Amino acid sequence: MKRFLTSLLSLLPFVMIMLLDFHQQILEQVSAADNLARNPITSAGGDTFETYSLNDVRNAIAAKDAKWLAEENWLTRLSMIELQGLFSVDSSDLQNAAGERISIERNINLPSHFDWRENKGDWLTPVKNQGLCSASYIFAVLAMTESWWEIDNNSPNAEPDFSEQFLLSCADVDGCEKGRFEELLEHLQTTGVPPEDCFPYRGTDTVPCEEACQHWEDQAIKIPGWGWVTDFQNDVQLVKSALLQQPLLAWLWIYKDFISYQGGIYERASDEVMGIQAVLLVGWDDADEYWICKNSWGEEWGEKGYVRIKWGECALGQNVLMIYDEYADASSLSWNPEQMNVTLAFGEATNARLELQNTGTKNIVCRLQSYASSAQEMFRVNDYMAYDSLSWHYGIPEIERYQRTCLSFLDLPELDLTTSDQPMLSFMTQWFMCLSRMWRDEEYSDGFNVWICKNAGKTFQLLQPSVGIYNTNSLVPLAMYCRWTNSPWYLETDLLSGWADIRPYWHLVEFDLSSYKSAEVLIRISCLSSGDRGLFVLDDVPPQYGAFLDEIYVKDGDDILFENHGQNFDGCTRMCVSFDKTFDWLRVDDNPIELSVAATTALNVHINSRYLEPGLFRGFIGLTTNEPNDSSHIAPADYYIPVNLQIVPPERDIAVLKIVNETAMPCVGLPNKFGVLVQNIGAHEITDVRLECKISTPNMIYLDTLTISGLKSQERKEIYCPSLVFRETGEYNISIQLLPHSEDANDFNDQCSAAITVGNMINNFDVDSCLWICSGGFGITEKMNARSVPMAAHVNGGQAPYADNMDAMLSLQQPIQIGIFPQTTLAYWVRGMSEADKDILTAEVSGDGENWQIVDAVSGSIMSWQQRQVNVSSFITSDSSRLWLRFHFISDDQKGLLGFVIDDVEIVEGVPTSV
Repeated sequence: MKRFLTSLLSLLPFVMIMLLDFHQQILEQVSAADNLARNPITSAGGDTFETYSLNDVRNAIAAKDAKWLAEENWLTRLSMIELQGLFSVDSSDLQNAAGERISIERNINLPSHFDWRENKGDWLTPVKNQGLCSASYIFAVLAMTESWWEIDNNSPNAEPDFSEQFLLSCADVDGCEKGRFEELLEHLQTTGVPPEDCFPYRGTDTVPCEEACQHWEDQAIKIPGWGWVTDFQNDVQLVKSALLQQPLLAWLWIYKDFISYQGGIYERASDEVMGIQAVLLVGWDDADEYWICKNSWGEEWGEKGYVRIKWGECALGQNVLMIYDEYADASSLSWNPEQMNVTLAFGEATNARLELQNTGTKNIVCRLQSYASSAQEMFRVNDYMAYDSLSWHYGIPEIERYQRTCLSFLDLPELDLTTSDQPMLSFMTQWFMCLSRMWRDEEYSDGFNVWICKNAGKTFQLLQPSVGIYNTNSLVPLAMYCRWTNSPWYLETDLLSGWADIRPYWHLVEFDLSSYKSAEVLIRISCLSSGDRGLFVLDDVPPQYGAFLDEIYVKDGDDILFENHGQNFDGCTRMCVSFDKTFDWLRVDDNPIELSVAATTALNVHINSRYLEPGLFRGFIGLTTNEPNDSSHIAPADYYIPVNLQIVPPERDIAVLKIVNETAMPCVGLPNKFGVLVQNIGAHEITDVRLECKISTPNMIYLDTLTISGLKSQERKEIYCPSLVFRETGEYNISIQLLPHSEDANDFNDQCSAAITVGNMINNFDVDSCLWICSGGFGITEKMNARSVPMAAHVNGGQAPYADNMDAMLSLQQPIQIGIFPQTTLAYWVRGMSEADKDILTAEVSGDGENWQIVDAVSGSIMSWQQRQVNVSSFITSDSSRLWLRFHFISDDQKGLLGFVIDDVEIVEGVPTSV
């Protein structure tokens, strides 16, 4: 007991250091987005978070070499609690931008500088101050409305002034707490807003609506309509094209340094997010690449209330809105064909023809956007986490993830339930889906649910379970996927419930089908994921494996109408559509286009099978027009044209897929092994495959030919060059190319290359831990606070105190080719604690792997990381000299302490620079 207490007390200083290190790491790992989600302005108790430092902001601006000035103003003099009330715009409706996009003709003759204050007059009204009320969304919307009114009435000097207080007190928005653009704009469209003198601004939402002037309705103006110019794509040219028509409603992330802006071109120098601010976008400049915005913090702030913001900063330019009133006749656009079915051999490309016609009495502006997926079918039958031997799985087992921005269906066969008595659907399920913190207040999340249709797939409804009820009220925003009224995934519901988050155990769910006794019943299991989840999940806690299904039954009492046990595809059909625009196998001509009355135009649809693989791929063309989606004219109409691409394998085709590297951290003096992964994508075997391997810097230093005797259809194979020893550190380029082959169908996939960095680092223990052999207790662990990455080597594998009578070794498996250097230094980092002069860590080297010599030793207390350098040049006797290396720890039979941690072992040319 006494020995244990002595050992424990001796560890306290080092434990304190480790705790401080750990605390600092935790602080550094909290991201700006997490800070926002955790309420960064106040602590849990509501006290001020920290004192605002203008000097810190100026230092950060100088360090970034940004071109703007920071000065004190009324905002910097506020407490952090007071500032919190300024940044509470509700960003959830931004998700609907894709669903209500308007068609803006893309202008190619844009001026290099534009400002609505200097466009043959000043079309902007005076800057206002929202005060301590989070009403920027109201001020920005009315600033846009005031400018729109001046432009619409051709009166740049009229300076209309509409009442912000009226909207705070009378509109069904969230006042000073939070605000939604869509609700506010719909109020302006249906109810309108009176002038400022009817209801002067009071800076609070507690003033009752009854205090507005009498007969305010007679003075109110209304907007004709509105729509989104952009979604989350930051399209500078499109925003400029819309901005030429009128100032635009925009928003931006507010970072802590922004409040001190006085002038110049703002680029954020802070990582601390404070919230969202709505602004009016009024101009741009190409030379210095900035937007000009009107804010609502008064003329004391910024450049008399305005700010210039660098393109790409703070998400400005995404989800931009404008007032819009140019609607065509409803349902006046027709197109041919209604569906495109294309078959190509892998590597081929084609142009399909799409004809559009205006059958109405007004001009149509039509915008087309292609959506394509690199995924085939996301529902698969496999044994990964299966219920029994096999199950249905929505996901990608190889990477333990599911596809992002994806809509996947598993459709049961069409059923006739007209004579059924009590039809029921049931299946077993478990799921591991992602619930996004960013949208959790609105419960937008990845997940899945069940749809049902009584008319053979024409109109679907959401089916509610009777057992295993849905656990979220809304999956990914409904308009993101289900807005195309003529699409096979149009869903008649305003609320998309489903299963989300994690249920890591198999359980039964059931559905009552009694209300759906039709001859053409179609049941659909639907999985949805959005762009910031799925493959974009950065960690494995919690895991995001996807959804699993098994034992699917449709029964009427004891009668089985359909069953599938997850063993095969029998009776089921699958569909997968991605709404991610990053895959370019489907592309339409530049647009939007304008169709005059009775006009017809033809567009080329470019379809390319390169960089996919044989199989069926589904995409579609989305059409957004200036037709209204309904009689209210609130939003434009959207249409859908499906595109199905069937890729068949060529006869024979070698694809050089990627460079493979057995050594994740190439080091001078050690053997490095590189190779290539190739595949025969063809339908038949190909023989006598030869590849040329080059390594250059940029002069070629290595050239070799690799040979594969044969590859069967779809077979993959890795082939490696002989091991190489680099003599110098630096950047190297590896290029491997297929040599000409008469039967190879395509040449675009015959070559690949990769850049590698060769350094002095033998190992930092985060990668290539197989380089070392651990024995006697030595181990590689993440428990001991590594120097630079999570992993390091510890004499007792991360356990403290270390054991008595240890004889532990950490041995490098391969010798170092030190003969390539005239002089050589071994360097490593160490810290830890042992019983001084009794428990000792030694660095030992050998010239033959059998006779070992101690070249360095540590014992006692090393409280902070210390680099040790040892001259091992005496072991260089020829160009072929090699050096074996090991670390050896020996302890006696008492007083075990923390032990030593080793990290960042290097071999360096030259003599030691320190001891």
